[in-house]
Amino acid sequence: LKAIGVSNFQEELSYLLANSRIKPAVNQIESHPGKWNDAIIAYSLANQVVPEAWGPLSRISEAARETLTQIGEAYQKTWSQVVLRYQIERGVIVIPKSHSEKHQAENLALFDFALTAEEKAVIKEL
Repeated sequence: LKAIGVSNFQEELSYLLANSRIKPAVNQIESHPGKWNDAIIAYSLANQVVPEAWGPLSRISEAARETLTQIGEAYQKTWSQVVLRYQIERGVIVIPKSHSEKHQAENLALFDFALTAEEKAVIKEL
């Protein structure tokens, strides 16, 4: 093996890093508004293990969608684009699922805006 990926590793990640010859390249974890999993993302990044969000657009409350929609209006972006951009800006890989060509195009249109520190602080609290 030259590279491995893990899924939902928290305490196990520190054990694996300390006791394995091949360090994981990716740790796939649940990360979305309401469950950002900041601690394990920070730990992964600090140990050069790239976090990947599964379900980055799932389980989002209506109140959170409204807040994200308001932030997106300044950039002419959807709430989902704001969520994906937030994840990317904090070093998390996102691979959102979509069967819709329109949504697939939106999911790729994330690199022509950047969130402010104030916006990121609001999103972090969702």
